[in-house]
Order: sequence, then C-alpha cells, then structure tokens
Amino acid sequence: MKIARPFFTPFFTPIIITLLCAATTTLVWSADAPTAEEWAPVETALAEQSNDAEQRLAKLVAAYPRWSDGQRALAEWRLDHGKAEMALADAQAALEISPNDAGAASLLVQALGKVGRTADAFAIAGKFVGDKDPGGWVNFRAAEMAFNAGDRKKAELHLSLANGRAKNPPPEFAFLDARISEAVGDLDRAEVSLNRAIAAKPRFWVGYYQLGVINLRQAETKTASSRMDYLKKSAANFSQVTNVNRKDALAWLGLGRAQLTLAQELLVGDRQSGLAKAREAEGSLRNAVDMNKELRDAHLNLGVTLLINEKSESAITHLLRARELGATDRTINFNLMLAYQQLGRTAEFEAEAANIQAVSTAEKLTTGIGFFKAGNYALATELLNGSLANLGEDRERISATYRFIGHAEAALAEKAAKQQPVDATIYNSHLDNAREAWRKSGNLRDYSAQRFFMAQETTRSPQLAYDAGWQHLRWHDYQSLDGWSAVAGNYGHAVTGGQGIHGMWERNPIHLVSWILLGVIPLCLALASFLRPKREEEEIVSKRPQTDPAIRQQQAKAPTKSPAPAPVGRASQTSKPNGQAARSNATAPRTPAPPSSPPAAKRVPVPKQTSPKPQVRSQVETEPTLKAIHDPEARPPQAAKAPPAAKAPQAPKAPQRNPTSEMLRPNAALERKKTEPDNNAALERRTPRPDKS
Repeated sequence: MKIARPFFTPFFTPIIITLLCAATTTLVWSADAPTAEEWAPVETALAEQSNDAEQRLAKLVAAYPRWSDGQRALAEWRLDHGKAEMALADAQAALEISPNDAGAASLLVQALGKVGRTADAFAIAGKFVGDKDPGGWVNFRAAEMAFNAGDRKKAELHLSLANGRAKNPPPEFAFLDARISEAVGDLDRAEVSLNRAIAAKPRFWVGYYQLGVINLRQAETKTASSRMDYLKKSAANFSQVTNVNRKDALAWLGLGRAQLTLAQELLVGDRQSGLAKAREAEGSLRNAVDMNKELRDAHLNLGVTLLINEKSESAITHLLRARELGATDRTINFNLMLAYQQLGRTAEFEAEAANIQAVSTAEKLTTGIGFFKAGNYALATELLNGSLANLGEDRERISATYRFIGHAEAALAEKAAKQQPVDATIYNSHLDNAREAWRKSGNLRDYSAQRFFMAQETTRSPQLAYDAGWQHLRWHDYQSLDGWSAVAGNYGHAVTGGQGIHGMWERNPIHLVSWILLGVIPLCLALASFLRPKREEEEIVSKRPQTDPAIRQQQAKAPTKSPAPAPVGRASQTSKPNGQAARSNATAPRTPAPPSSPPAAKRVPVPKQTSPKPQVRSQVETEPTLKAIHDPEARPPQAAKAPPAAKAPQAPKAPQRNPTSEMLRPNAALERKKTEPDNNAALERRTPRPDKS
C-alpha cells in the first residue's frame, strides 16, 4: 500500500515559514503599541488639555512599555506642566527603546537642564551631531539650556550647529538668537531675528510680543527723530497679540506702556494728540489690571496715565497699590508728589519729597517744579539749577527751566521785600538773578520769559528799563513797540543820570557831542544860505530854459531878428556830406513857431536826401531861426530852380550861430529823439516837407 505524502510539504515549506514569521512580528508589534482606537481618545484629551489627559496617557504607556512614542509624548507633557523629574525618567526610557531618537534626546536635554544637570545635558547633545540631529532640535535645546544657565558662548555654539542642520530653521531658532542678542545689548540684531521668526511663522504670537518689548527698549536709546517710529511699531506688535488673545494681561500691559510713552512724547508738541493717546493707554492698562489685579507694573503705569489725564485721586490709588505690591521704582514717589501737588495737598507733597533725593535730571526737574508750586522757592531754585547741566541740546526744556528759576527768584525777592527791615542787598540780588534767568530763557525764544523780563526791569529804574528796552528790541529784530517805548521813555534819565548836561558829559559824552553836531549843522547851513550873495535877475533869466513862460513872454514883446537863410541847393560850411544836414532839417522835431511868424507860401520841391543819419543841429537855434530856415517865403528867388542834372543835390546851408542864444539851448534829449515814424507820428508837430513832385 502506497502512503500519500502531503502535497504541500516540499513546495510550500518556505512560504509557510515566511507567513509564520510575519505573524509573529505582527503579534510582537501589536504588543508594543496601542491600536488607533485606543490612541484616539487619549489624543483628544491631550489636545483639549483635560484634567485626566496625563493619567490616561500614563495608563496607555504602562500597557505598552516598549512604545517609545508614548514615552516621548508623556515626557513632553510633563515638561510643559513643570514635572521635570518625571519627564526625565520618561525621556530616558524613550531613548533606551530608540537610541537614535533625536526627539527623545532633545526632551532629555531639556529635562536635565531643568533639574540642573547641565553637564549630562551637554554630553547627550555632544552625541547628536551631524546626521544624528537632522532637524537641529537637540543642539537647539542645548543652546537654550546654556543661555538659561548664563553661558552665552556655548549657547551661540550650539545654536549655530542647530541652524547648520536645519534647512529651513523654525521660528524658535530665530527667537533664541533674538534673546541672546538682547542679553548682550544688540537690540537691532534682536529686532532683525524676531522679524525673521515672524516671517517664518506669521502666527508666532510670542515673537510679536517680544518684538514689542524690543521696540520699547529701542525707543529709549534712539534719537528724538526716530523715537516716535519705534513707539508706534511697539504698539502695533502688542496689538497683534491682544487682537488674538483678549485675555493676555501682559500683552495689554505692553500695549499700555507703549501708548503711555507715545502720549508723553506727543504732549511736548501737540497736547491734544498726547491727551488722546493717554486715554487709549488708560483703557489698555485698565484691561491689564482687570485681568490680573496683582500686576504691579500695570498699577504703576495706570497711575501715571491717570495723572496725565488729570485724575489725581485715582492716580494716587493705583500708585499706592503699586507700592504695596512691592514696586520700588523711583517714579512712584515723584508721581505721587505731582498728584498731591495737583490736589493742593502740600503736607503730603512735602512728606513724599522728604523721603527721596532727586538724582536724575528728570527727578530734579519734577521735584524742583513741585517745590516751586508748593512755595518752597529756595529748594526749587537749587534743584532746577542742578538739572541744567544735563539737559543737553533740548532748548525747550532749558528755556522752561530758566523761566521757572526766574519765577522762583522773583518770588524770593517779593518775600524779602516783606521782611522788616528790608535788606536791599538780598532783595536786589534776587531780582538780578530773576533778570538773568529770564534773559537766558528769552534768548531761547521763550516769549513768556521776555514779558516777565520787561515787566520787572521797567519798574526798577530808568537805566534798567532803558537797557531792557534795547534787549527787547534785539529779541524782536527792532520791530517791537514796547521796546521802543521803553528806550524813548527812559532815554533822558538813562544818559544823564538825572544831572542834566553835566551828567550826560560825565556818563555819555558821545551822546552830548552827537546832539551838539545835530544842532550846529542845520544852523550853519541856514546861516550860509542867508549870507550867500544874490545873482542878477538877467543872469538868472538867461539861464532859464526856452520853454519857460517868462522867456516866451519876453520874446513876444521883443522878437529877435532871424539870421539870413542859406540859399537852397548850396551846402553850408558846417553841413555834413551827402546831404546829412538837409535830412536832419526835414526829419527833426521842431519847436512851435511864435504867432508872429509869416504865413506859409507855396512849397518848393526839394530832392530827397539819402544820408543814413540826420545832421545833429546846433542847440543855439532859437525858435524864429528854425522857422526862417524852412520858410518858403524867406528863400531867395533862385532857390526855386532845380539844380543841374550833373550835380548831386546839396543840403541847404546851415544858419549862422547866435552866440547869445547858447544858453537857450533846449534839452539834449530832444536831439536823441528817434526819426523813424511810430504809432504817434501823426500827433507830433513837424516842419512841413516839400512835395516829391
């Protein structure tokens, strides 16, 4: 009988072995990790931060002790909730299961740093270099631990290793770089790093918060021109956080501080804008106080804001609360002083002032003005004078400080005047100090100080009023009516000293000499005019112009005899070539003839001259002479004949000069008159020309 073999024995043996191994592997894996159904509720509890999330996760990890991911998740949860020792054990268990797990190593470094075992942490980080730390998180945690321990060099070393391993560094890397830069005082580099972190993760809210803090610190170190920009950027960054998380008290505090500082800057140049911004700061700081009533800095800044908004009672409440919470800032005392001063509570003001000593410039100014308003003028002048050396180039604060010094000195002088007997030396000394303080403030264009300066000096003495008037004129470019009034009204007594001419000679001899010269010169001129000999009437009349009515009347009564005209066609001895004189006679303007001139006769044609320039006629020709030259009836009979064809036409002979008429020459401007016709040619009176026929 033949025994049948199993058909699968020789052929399926390898397949069966493979399937058995796979099944065994599946069973082992399933024993070291929970199923999806088991993990889902635990994951939900972790995401919702439920109270039993840690307990449920620990129970699941205990059920699967070889589950490295569970050990790592449990270590991370316990680290976030401040259980460093338990997190250390979980991270070590995860790393034992998976020795190359970089995530477990980074958690272990964090836990070791929390418990103070920094050397062990650096040893773990030293094992994960190069490819063993693909994301750079192990070295990043080592850098973070080194920074928290105060070892900046190791922090920078491990951070550079972390950045070298990460292709796209996460925002946490840039955030740590910003913290390191801030610690060494490099605020600009910190700002760049934080902006890089926000660019990598736009919803990186901790980066926005820290950038707002950096901008606040930058505003304290930048110049006045850029301070406003940094304050505005700080407020914008804090607003990014408060818009997302309305219950973040620290973000509201940062926003309120930025708005308060911005309000203080705006109050200098634009009070209305500054008060509006202070009201915004009050709202932000009230939100911070409402969310956390133990937030000391929120009470302090809210007290300052309420003081700006003139709510002194509420300001005192919050400032005292900040002091109760342990605030030791010197600004609490000074702001309390200002609040008591605004309310007129002098005793409490002086009590606060007795407990502090002004050190900084702002403290000296605040205390000095406070003492001035409280009536302690001596201490006010001492503090205000001590603050001047540190004001730098701030012209506005310098001028205001000098103005208050002047007020305090004037108040001290008034107090000295009420004492009996009056010490004139002390009284005048305080007035002189007030004058010099107001003068320095006035030189910086403080118009209030200029008015106080004039008001005081014009009541002291004529000499001081005279000097004050000139000072006021220099301030206002010599265009001040008050200045000229003070100078003119006090001039006499100022230059004479009340002793007349003798006093002027003794005190201001230059003024006396000037007045003598101003009186003698006009007297000498008048005397010289009176003693000057009179000229004969004929000489004066002969030099009058031809157009004078008196001369014309004399000519009408006794007309002068005209010289004989030159024959037409023959050139004069003084005429210019090419008929220039004839052209001048035909085109030059003439003086109108007297009524006694003979009537015009028939015109005789005269050849047109081609000379480019008219002859410049002599200025000795009188009116009858000019008329006789061109009078057709006065010409000889042969003048009507045409010249021979072979000869060129010649200009008429110029008349003889009358020596006695040289002084009657008309204005030379008449000779320079243009001969070309213009739009007014029809209105000019000219001598008729002969026809061209």
